[in-house]
Amino acid sequence: MKPFRPLTLTRPRPENGEPPSKKRRIGSNALSVGNRQPLNTMNNPAPAQFLPPGLEGNYYTVLWRKHTTKKNKTWDGDGVLAVVGGYATLNDSETGKELGKGACSRPLLPGSTLSIGGREIEVENSMDKADYLSGRMFLGKVAAAPIQQPKRPEPGHKPLLSVKPNSKKGQETADDKEIVPEYKLSAYRKQQFKAPLLSTTVMPQRNPSIPQPRHDPNAPNALIMKRPDSCPKGKQIVDVVVDPVLSKHLRDHQREGVQFLYECVMGMRCEGEGAIMADEMGLGKTLQTITLLWTLMKQNPIHDSPPLIKKALIVCPAGLVDNWKREFRKWLGNARVGVFVLDAKNKKIANFTMGKSYNIMIVGYEMLRIVQEELKKGSGVDIVIADEGHSRQPDASEAELEKGEARWKELVSLTSQFMIRRTAEVLSKYLPPKTEHIVFCRPTKGQAETYRAILGSPTFRLALGSTDIALQLINVLKKVCNSPSLLKSSKDNDDTPSEMLQSIIPLIPSKILSSSASSAKLRLLDSLIHSIYTTTEEKIVIVSNYTTTLDMIERLLVSLSYTFLRLDGSTPASKRQSLVEKFNKTPKTTSFAFLLSAKSGGVGLNLIGASRIVLFDIDWNPATDLQAMARIHRDGQKLPCKVYRFLVQGGLDEKIYQRQVMKMGLANAVVDNKASASSFSQEELRDLFRLDEREGCQTHDLLGCTCECRGKLEDTLGATNEQSEEEVEEEEYPMLRKASEVNVEEQEAKIKARRAAKQPKLRMLMEYRHIDTKVLKGMDKGADEGSAEDEVVDDLAVAVDDDVFLSVLKQPECNVGFLLTKSTS
Repeated sequence: MKPFRPLTLTRPRPENGEPPSKKRRIGSNALSVGNRQPLNTMNNPAPAQFLPPGLEGNYYTVLWRKHTTKKNKTWDGDGVLAVVGGYATLNDSETGKELGKGACSRPLLPGSTLSIGGREIEVENSMDKADYLSGRMFLGKVAAAPIQQPKRPEPGHKPLLSVKPNSKKGQETADDKEIVPEYKLSAYRKQQFKAPLLSTTVMPQRNPSIPQPRHDPNAPNALIMKRPDSCPKGKQIVDVVVDPVLSKHLRDHQREGVQFLYECVMGMRCEGEGAIMADEMGLGKTLQTITLLWTLMKQNPIHDSPPLIKKALIVCPAGLVDNWKREFRKWLGNARVGVFVLDAKNKKIANFTMGKSYNIMIVGYEMLRIVQEELKKGSGVDIVIADEGHSRQPDASEAELEKGEARWKELVSLTSQFMIRRTAEVLSKYLPPKTEHIVFCRPTKGQAETYRAILGSPTFRLALGSTDIALQLINVLKKVCNSPSLLKSSKDNDDTPSEMLQSIIPLIPSKILSSSASSAKLRLLDSLIHSIYTTTEEKIVIVSNYTTTLDMIERLLVSLSYTFLRLDGSTPASKRQSLVEKFNKTPKTTSFAFLLSAKSGGVGLNLIGASRIVLFDIDWNPATDLQAMARIHRDGQKLPCKVYRFLVQGGLDEKIYQRQVMKMGLANAVVDNKASASSFSQEELRDLFRLDEREGCQTHDLLGCTCECRGKLEDTLGATNEQSEEEVEEEEYPMLRKASEVNVEEQEAKIKARRAAKQPKLRMLMEYRHIDTKVLKGMDKGADEGSAEDEVVDDLAVAVDDDVFLSVLKQPECNVGFLLTKSTS
């Protein structure tokens, strides 16, 4: 119950305004007083409304809570109360949110209570205006200032002055002269509204009668396309200018490529409408394609005509679908163009064909076969981009292949009109230097023993008479070059029949088959990655054509406790791009190595997180190896790149490499797996399977190079040309013959043909430095500083151009026999 409060009796105020009458004297003994003048009548001023000076306002820290009927009430939170212009606004201290607003025309003191916005408020302390405007009270508790009784000056009247007994009449106190700074509203005005539109997607208003290009052709570095020769009657030609959002990122060769593609697509270079971009890896074909599509989608050289294309289709390998989508987002963002990705999760192709939200569709080659009929619905597709088109190899019969060989010259003359081809040399001024090492590893005793056992088996004799068995035997020997232990794997049913393995495995000692240490390549890889991990902060990519080989390398990394990621044929396409991004963005402690299958991920991926790459085995098709090597030497790479190609010296690896260089027809036959018996002669097969266990390098011997194998680049091409005729003569005339038995003209024609075919291949290998590791190890033993031997060691170090690999080569247990190295630095 509420406590009882007695009533307070108040006397009514006099209404007549006269002074109260004098009281009669009660007693005669009352004190007598002197005569006084009557008081003057003065009317009290009307109560003035409480307004702070200049409407500056007062600010308080308060406690607030919602209305409640509880007996023991608690406060819900702290707040800030601003009293300005007769209105009080309550804000929460933690969030700054406005909790309520109401009228307040009376001064507030500590302990004062009021109700605003359905909340009970109790004033704690006052607050400085500066603290309120700065917002510091919403960041933490503010030290409370002692509250002062607010002054209440009357508008239009001079305030009453307090007069002290000893002061002069009318003298003002210091408190009355307090100056309050003026509140500047201009400093807190809201900024002007800005339209949320992109300047590159909204055309400014111009005179429609005068043709104006979409972008300024006079801007610095503006890329302007070629004008057509004619236009329809009544129409005008306008310049097509590439969007500066893209053109500012294009390099010189890319600007040239965009212009070439535009002219070909517009039919300005040839009768058809299309182009082939055959640039080497890393030249930015994706960015050039995106620039072309964006230009065609937004512009037309004919004024007041719709854009040239509305829908575009990009077809690529399944592993590159996400990469294409990411590239569009990188260069154009999400607001400019709609990109539709057709995959297992998103199969509503009508969103692209019937809708207007998507302009570009990205699909894999396999998925395209399923949806090709649905793409014909709706408005159709205006342009098709086929990425990695070289991987689409049509099945052809022998007659068709023969016809194609006969017509290739005419084909070259026709395609040259709409095909552009640039090499990686144009990137030399943009990318860091690259060093390529072709490493010839001497086989271990276990590998050599396994090799000889297979060549002495009945399977080898059958292979000489059967092309199919020969191809199967090639796959077996390639695995022996990687590691004899791979012959025991059960995952090789796709390339090697189990019957052949069952006939070969009993010939090989079980100790060799069960040990990965019998692999010369794996031993070298072990030393190399250990040196890279312990001496640098770089990361490495390891590429192989076989998943069983990747399994073996994975076990090696696990034994060394090195972190790694892996991408092969079993990796879902939806997860491949995330693996690549994780590898590129994380340090080596999270992902030091990236295991990559050359067949599944050797095309189109951007692995710039690594600066070193190892090709553990070699492929018959040189394009496969070149694609794999280009994964790290691309735009965005900041470190010098090192490429290592591992070969078994004298084994099948070296023979395959020789045929890559010589560009013989044997490679194509093995790639297609459809070689006929006429593709291989018995002598070619014997040479292919032969194990050369000599000390020297067979590849270097075939060059006929006279260098000392100390890593010096010499112009030996002329000397080799002079000796080539003598070598051919020795080969053609192994014994003395009668002059009547020799057809001189026929022999001379063969010599000229072989010499002409050999020189381009020879020139390619002469770009490498030739290094015999015996010279390196022999010269490194106690050579005095400044001596001739020390100078040779320095020359070899410059030739290798790789301190980490040089330290591996100097190790006594290193099994590298020969080295071909080439650097762009």
